[in-house]
Amino acid sequence: MRTCAYPLFLSLSLSNPVFPSGQSDLEEPIAIRPTSETAMYPYYAKWIRSHRDLPLKLNQWNSVVRWEFKNPQPFLRTREFLWQEGHTAHLTKAEADQEVRDILTLYRRVYEELLAVPVIEGVKSEKEKFAGGLYTTTIEGFVPTSGRGIQAGTSHCLGQNFSKPEMFNIFVEDPENDGQKLYVWQNSWGLSTRTIGVMVMVHGDNQGLVLPPRVASIQVVVVPCGITAKTSQEERKKINDACDELAKALVKVGVRAKADLRVEYTPGWKFNEWEQKVSQSAEKIDVFSYTSPSGHSAPSRDRSSRYQKISDSVCTPRHRNQKTSPTIYHR
Repeated sequence: MRTCAYPLFLSLSLSNPVFPSGQSDLEEPIAIRPTSETAMYPYYAKWIRSHRDLPLKLNQWNSVVRWEFKNPQPFLRTREFLWQEGHTAHLTKAEADQEVRDILTLYRRVYEELLAVPVIEGVKSEKEKFAGGLYTTTIEGFVPTSGRGIQAGTSHCLGQNFSKPEMFNIFVEDPENDGQKLYVWQNSWGLSTRTIGVMVMVHGDNQGLVLPPRVASIQVVVVPCGITAKTSQEERKKINDACDELAKALVKVGVRAKADLRVEYTPGWKFNEWEQKVSQSAEKIDVFSYTSPSGHSAPSRDRSSRYQKISDSVCTPRHRNQKTSPTIYHR
């Protein structure tokens, strides 16, 4: 699979009809493409000269524009959206069929293994399939809040419909029948920013955004607690340094962690921000410090018992009266 990029605009020679827009006439009318078959396949006809040039597999990330649509919703249905768009050409139908299934499986894994969204694989009806395609496979999700299903990704087998002479005339010489033309079998498949909308609608709630841990930009937030106006600069630095060291230790083992050391906000304010603004999937780790009557620093447990201690591999528990660095707890 190779990465490519094709322009958004199509010339009149590649697209018909063209809808006028603006106040001035262009030297050659252009159209905004809704998808890239028309832009890409004339070049496929030039590049593919032999069966040895197959399979040809190209993928691009680009924005597309759909002029006519109903009920616009952010991420789910918009006039312009970003997507990944793959176009491939194969020698046989069996090869094309196999890739259609392979890509659909990859899309399903994106939803289930990364976004924690269950989906169902299936085949679109003749009325719902991609126009001009042989058949369309799909993964369908379910949005509990609305009780509706939603198309989450599609993988199309275009058959030979786009390679025929009346379309783009993409052919090779049949390696098994000398002198005979063999029109290539083509696929197209795409996954768009709708994935974000589906994830938000499945996991989000009235408290805010909920991101599955595998895609959350921040998985763990370390929050210093117990710092008051009476806390000495030495103790304040000790707590903040413990937070920073813990965040760095987590990053080293592959956890996307951040220490929230902002002094202008209280721990409660930080908890609320991280829960609503970023992700409820992020673990909130609170670092406390307690000064005993003897003047020794020791860990302090949250009185509400809402916190559980992280495993000993992160922090070894010590007695309250024993001199130690701050101990870490998390919700």
